[in-house]
Amino acid sequence: VITAAVNGRLTCAERREVVMARTAGSSAARTRERVLEAARRLFLERGYAGTSIRDIAEELAMTKAALYYHFPAKEDLLRAVVAPFAGELNACVRAAESGAAHRRALLRRAVDLFDDYRHVIRGTLYDSAARQVLLAEDDLFGGLSALERALAASDDPADLLLARCALGTVRGAVLPM
Repeated sequence: VITAAVNGRLTCAERREVVMARTAGSSAARTRERVLEAARRLFLERGYAGTSIRDIAEELAMTKAALYYHFPAKEDLLRAVVAPFAGELNACVRAAESGAAHRRALLRRAVDLFDDYRHVIRGTLYDSAARQVLLAEDDLFGGLSALERALAASDDPADLLLARCALGTVRGAVLPM
């Protein structure tokens, strides 16, 4: 069983033997991080809509009830997966709006941001069901629009188009499908 675990070829029952959902001495924070890691991986593989709470629980060999303890709804899990990207994006926008970042530095920061979070973006923001959840309550897409405006440096439609093209090129280069 241990050899199969190392090679990644385990049945659900075998996985439960090797990795317990929560062992004595493990922390709730560590379990929460394991859930987020599994969700990121499955969202990337199957998309948000194609991944169920049951899938994530089975991946971790834990019960759905244990998973729901950490995340009361799948939407909460999605927000937690996207939160680090959203936080970095908002910090980038604040730096641009304060004038602390030159446009070239801002664009480089955007490239790094999209590169660092490419798996999160591909697994969530390109999924229409995830977009609906995020658009309903969160201002993540407002942050992307603010980044475009900051890169444009004026309200001139031509400048805004150039900024959108620049970010589109970054997304296309960093996030190939």
